[in-house]
Amino acid sequence: MQWNHRTESFLAAPKSPAFDGILMQEWNPVTKSLTGPIRNIFAGSTQGLVEGPHLFKRNGWYYLTTAEGGTGYDHVVTMARSRTIEGPYEMHPQTYLMTSKDHPDAVLQRAGHGQYVETPDGQAYHTHLTGRPLAPQRRCTLGRETALQKCVWGDDGWLYLAQGGVVPAVDVPAPGDAAVIEKPARVETEFDGPQLPMDFQWLARRCLSGFFR
Repeated sequence: MQWNHRTESFLAAPKSPAFDGILMQEWNPVTKSLTGPIRNIFAGSTQGLVEGPHLFKRNGWYYLTTAEGGTGYDHVVTMARSRTIEGPYEMHPQTYLMTSKDHPDAVLQRAGHGQYVETPDGQAYHTHLTGRPLAPQRRCTLGRETALQKCVWGDDGWLYLAQGGVVPAVDVPAPGDAAVIEKPARVETEFDGPQLPMDFQWLARRCLSGFFR
């Protein structure tokens, strides 16, 4: 992610130019250092704030997924592809692989920051962060949650949500060999020891205040 350091860039017009490109540079495994020119390979869509790149290769195409729009209700997963790793990258026919930004009634909101994954038998899925707001203030009291969407590859070589459209589904079919784990109806925790239980410890606790907006 390239940061635009000009003072007037942050939250200025156009919409969100503070993050204005995805940078690529060669990694040398021998010297364990970056080498060669730095290239801005993807400026993102008009949604702005392009970040969080994930790159993978399939059938001769390099696919790039990025997050845009910040982590609020304008969050999106943008997809692009190129025949060469340096680009140029063409945008997905829908621009966004998934987003709820134009669907305020969708259960899963703030969908973004995803990555493509495949099961051993070749089924396509895509992870993403999301939030489930509660009325009337639309605050996500559970913070940023991780979700998984079933996807399919179209005849045009692009990835799509299995249910169609761009809005993430609440109920997603699991891989055929996935085992169902029954969760206990109730879990109790005693806070009478000197150590905080592991279930209540996680990384980036300092960012929690931003996740509950």
